[in-house]
Formats: sequence, C-alpha cells, structure tokens
Amino acid sequence: MRVDIITPSELDAAHRARWHHLRHRADAVHLKNPFYAPEFAQLVGEVQTAARIAIIEIDHQVAGYFAFEQSALGWGRPLCAWMSDHHGPVLDQRAGIDAARLIRGCGLLGWRFDHLPADQSGFSRFETGRARGWLMRLDGDYAAYRRQIDRCTGLLRRVEASMRRLERERGPLRFDARSTDSHAMQRLVQWKGDQYIRTGQIDHFAIPWVRDYLERLRYRDGPAMAGMLSTLHAGDRLVAVHLGLRSEQVWHYYLPTYDRELFRFSPGLCLLHCMAQAAPTLGLDTIDFGTGDMGYKRDLSNAQIELAQGAVEPAPVRVARRGGREAVRLLRRAPWLLGAARWGRRQLVDRINGLRQSGLH
Repeated sequence: MRVDIITPSELDAAHRARWHHLRHRADAVHLKNPFYAPEFAQLVGEVQTAARIAIIEIDHQVAGYFAFEQSALGWGRPLCAWMSDHHGPVLDQRAGIDAARLIRGCGLLGWRFDHLPADQSGFSRFETGRARGWLMRLDGDYAAYRRQIDRCTGLLRRVEASMRRLERERGPLRFDARSTDSHAMQRLVQWKGDQYIRTGQIDHFAIPWVRDYLERLRYRDGPAMAGMLSTLHAGDRLVAVHLGLRSEQVWHYYLPTYDRELFRFSPGLCLLHCMAQAAPTLGLDTIDFGTGDMGYKRDLSNAQIELAQGAVEPAPVRVARRGGREAVRLLRRAPWLLGAARWGRRQLVDRINGLRQSGLH
C-alpha cells in the first residue's frame, strides 16, 4: 500500500471521477451521503488549511481516498472537525486496508472518529463504541413511506394537525426547499447560536471558519454535493429554517432551527414534514438524520446504519483513554462529584462562548 498526500485544491478531474466511481459501488449505502463526495472535501479545503486528502494505492492502482485534517501537533481529526456527521475512507470493496498503517502513511500520530461506518473492518479493533444513524428511506414514493410510518406511529398526523393550527392562527404556510433568502440564513445563525448557549454547548457559529464554511455551503451547487437552505413561513413570518446538503440521492438533515416563540406548533417538525414530501420530487430517496437518539428520529426513520466511535492511536494512548473512561464511570456513581464536574464544564463553556462572541464585535 502506498499513500500520497495532497491538498483538496490539488484533486484533479481524473481523481474526482475515480472517487465518485468508488462512492457508487452497490454495497456501500453510506457512501451516497454528500459528506463522502470529493466536492465536500474541496469545499472544506477552501476554509481549512489543515484539510488533506490521502490517495491510497494498492499494486499501483488507486484503491481509495481518505479526507482528514491534521493538527499542529500531528494528530488527525475528521474533515470539517465537529461539523462532520459522516467520515472515513472511500475504498474499493476489494481493498483490505490496515487502519494503523493508513494513519501512519498519512503522517499522523493518530486519528479520532465518531461517525465511521461500522463496515470499515480495518478499523474494528480501534472501536470503543457504536451509535445508530437514522434514515428516512422514501425510495421515490412518499405515499408508500407514509403508510409504513403510520402503522408504527401517529407523529405525522400530529404534525399535520399542528400545521393546520399554525396556518389558521398565523397565515398560509409557504415552503421553499432551496431558498436564497439572506434573512433566513441570518436567522438560522442567530437561532442556532442562541440554542448552543441556552443548552450549555460551545457556540461553533462564533468560530470564523465555521461561519465562512456555512456561507459557502449555502451557495454550493453541484450534482454530487449542494447546499440546501430550506424555509417555512406562516404568512410573512419565518417560523423554521434548515441548512443541509444533498448528494445525487441523499438529503442530509444537518442544521435545523425554528422560532421558539412558536414552539407549541412544532415548527421544526412542520418544516421536516414539508422536506419529506418534497424530497422525491427533487430526485432524493433518503433523508439522513445522522446520529442522536431523539424521539422524532426514531418515529420517522424506517432504516438505520451502524456508526463506530473510537481512535486509531498508539497502544499507550489507548490505555490512558480507557482509564479515563473508567474514571467517568466511577464519577457517575458519585452524584455530588458529577454535579460539580457538570457545573465546572458549564462555566468553561460559557467562558469560551463569551470570548468568541466578544471577538465578533
């Protein structure tokens, strides 16, 4: 195996064609997601100088591609870091890849992952856990999907009732699958940032490269990877907005948010319902919810994929991480210590968010 490292801007047309050929192999459903398109790697390369692509050759033939980011200390992370909902190498199904050898070939000390398809067998010995990826499989027929879901849950009927109430009280509903409204984008950034702060999470939207990335994603348009800013209005009022990305077949559910003053109408679910109805007309057969064991994902999904979590790294580091996980388990048995740890984390997150917000003004 030989590994050559290039920047995303150096990826030529021949390599893009080969990459797409590998993405469309019949047995790799997950590779249809737009995060695995070479155009996504090129987009991230425009805002992240640490973005790299490994070209993997076996017996002098290109057997795969692996997009990643390299930190200043030599450790690797997924491309687009914490904004990545899927990552891992795109490989020829006949290629047997040793993960440790691949990571060393990339010049990395290690590589952490949390959304790696579990069928990447070369990484299995580095797994520390798994999560479910939830899929809404429409297969070109929303009516058939609806009948299947209605047999299991009444969520869609409740959402439709909410839409009727919203329309009666606020005005006619208007859905736009791909909006060019700059005001809607501004609202998404504001509402999502407020949500991060309210729930004690780090406000990634205050990071300059993330804002740049999202703005570029919004305007990106191509058959394999395109940004999709979707909106729902009631009368003249914007009630929900979602920024996602699509490939030839998959619409990735990425950054949804809504007007909290109207939360009793479930505006986020109303927008999602409109997206599901529109997807087949746009040539999309799947909405990928990513991970997260949320009730609406369980109720609306009719398929799942297994995603692995772990790290390819030297044995001493793995042992140390295992000790850290054991310490966390012990901590959970002492509620007062756990409460103190959570309080300390919240203070740290609030401090980070405050510093980032002050840097924007």
